[in-house]
Amino acid sequence: MMFFWLSLLLFSSLLSMVVMVMVMVMVMVMVMVVVLFLQPTNAHYHA
Repeated sequence: MMFFWLSLLLFSSLLSMVVMVMVMVMVMVMVMVVVLFLQPTNAHYHA
């Protein structure tokens, strides 16, 4: 029974780490997209 809880804890910590990495990657991608959109002068930006 102890092993089950230990594996569950390990799995949850691993899952939270993976979720944190995914969130960080998403934020980095969003920042890069915003920077790429704001990099050119506003004359090129038609929206």
